[in-house]
Amino acid sequence: MGGNKKHGYMSGNRAGRNGVGQPKGFYCEACQKDHGPSVEKVGISSWLGTGALTCNKKYLQAKQHEFNMNDKRNSFINILKRRKMKIRSDDESGTKHRIDFMIILLKSGLYKELMRYDLFDEHNIGERDVDKCFEMGDGREVVHGILEACKGDLWLRVSMNRELEEQQLKHWNEISQRHLKEISSNDPQLGLEI
Repeated sequence: MGGNKKHGYMSGNRAGRNGVGQPKGFYCEACQKDHGPSVEKVGISSWLGTGALTCNKKYLQAKQHEFNMNDKRNSFINILKRRKMKIRSDDESGTKHRIDFMIILLKSGLYKELMRYDLFDEHNIGERDVDKCFEMGDGREVVHGILEACKGDLWLRVSMNRELEEQQLKHWNEISQRHLKEISSNDPQLGLEI
């Protein structure tokens, strides 16, 4: 069976029979879903490990955030200072503020600095503030909230991989799974060892 290449008709397997030669869809790590062949994909193995792919849209958003991160360091610190006062609240809004505090801390790339007390002398933000986020009786909910936020935010996932140790990430995943299984538990601190 011959083909007419001039008009776009090809013969043999190059014609797309049996799925050969056809572009395939891919699983997007940022969107957490499968994309069709019409979506442009970008390899992000250096960020999330071997074989990781994302759609071009989410990749460009993450690169823009990475580019802006250094310029916004002081604004991130100011946001953390404002949130610091709100993380001590022991109601439902306090839980949201603790989750937001940790997300901002991780996305800004300031987590390691904060844990070394580099921000304490000048800005009065330290490791104790991170501990407070998990000690208010809703530690599992905070960990689960952070990991849920990762599902739609590629840069947060990349930042977590850079800022946190692999063992800590595994432990947080276990805590989140326990939270889902025992959401009706009376003791939300059970098994929480940060």
